[in-house]
Amino acid sequence: MGRTVALVGALHPAARELALALEEDPEVERVLGLSRHEPPLLGPKFEFVQAGPGDPAFAGALAGVDTLVLFPLIDAADRNEEGRRARVLAGTRRSLEAAAGAATVVLWSSGVVYGAHPDNPVPIPETQPTRPNPEFPAAGILAESEQVALAAEHGDRPEGSEEPQGGAPVRRVVVLRGAGVWAPAWGTFLARSLMAPAMVGVRGQDPPLQCLAPADAVSALVLATSGRLRGVYNVAPDDWVGAKDAARAAGRRRLEVPQRVAQSTAERLWQAGMSAAAAGELAFQTHPWVLGNAKLRQAGWAPTRSSAEAFAEAGGQKPAGVLVGGVQIRRSDVYRTAAAGLALAAAVAVARRQARASRSARPATRRPAPGRRPTSPM
Repeated sequence: MGRTVALVGALHPAARELALALEEDPEVERVLGLSRHEPPLLGPKFEFVQAGPGDPAFAGALAGVDTLVLFPLIDAADRNEEGRRARVLAGTRRSLEAAAGAATVVLWSSGVVYGAHPDNPVPIPETQPTRPNPEFPAAGILAESEQVALAAEHGDRPEGSEEPQGGAPVRRVVVLRGAGVWAPAWGTFLARSLMAPAMVGVRGQDPPLQCLAPADAVSALVLATSGRLRGVYNVAPDDWVGAKDAARAAGRRRLEVPQRVAQSTAERLWQAGMSAAAAGELAFQTHPWVLGNAKLRQAGWAPTRSSAEAFAEAGGQKPAGVLVGGVQIRRSDVYRTAAAGLALAAAVAVARRQARASRSARPATRRPAPGRRPTSPM
């Protein structure tokens, strides 16, 4: 009999792509996807269970699975920080309890748990302590979820099973900390920033940025579900590029503004409810948080794309929506991040200044030619 792999948080883009990848794994017989809303139709191995942590059908569906893969879903629009934290951590604990017999547990996390700090090493190894930025609460929630999962490695066996000898782990727990995924389909805060008219940066700073290709993230997940890993691993490309080069590779302009302007504008957008993300996200485009991948490479994984190549792929994926300066933006996403809102406001301000300058330099009797449109500064 082949293995049964359960994906909790099946709506996560990584979960959907992992389910498709496991269709090609001859050792996997069934892929269970658990969430309260049905994901798109996947392959023949995939079985959907409409249940979340705490629902009656949840524990029964996870009983007897061989591998549990957790994708914490953190609602960026939820302003109740304590309630959001409690729900995510409770979901992690309930999943681990329900799948107590799983030999392998994989948690998809993020490099944001290291925090974006001026004194971060470049690159960051797994031995670096986690230092989530307090102003970016989602990172703190992920760091706590990691602790819950790693503590379960020495948890109790189900009734009737053999006791571990000499305190040996009863299961393999793997935590994968992904580098920044900028692909729009993944819906991360970094991905949403690519939907703005420009990538916003702080004037005078050119921090290193990484871009992890979704295909490389999924190949790391496939390796983790095989049962050959244990512990914490960074998932990242081999390299990183400066923020200016990242914008160029993605086909975006880079808009630089003073630090105080960036922070104050982002904070006002969040407080006004025009941004689903806290202003703390700006730190991740200001300070270094690039990850080293040596440990995962030694385990047999290798990235297929450089950061520049992944930025180019992500930048080429333009979702349908409103056209602003040559970039298509979904109307519902324009204000979903402080960076996008700031870029839009700054672009409009630049356009107005250029229009005023053009009018003042133009003879009073001169009128624009019929049918001509002003050139967008972006």
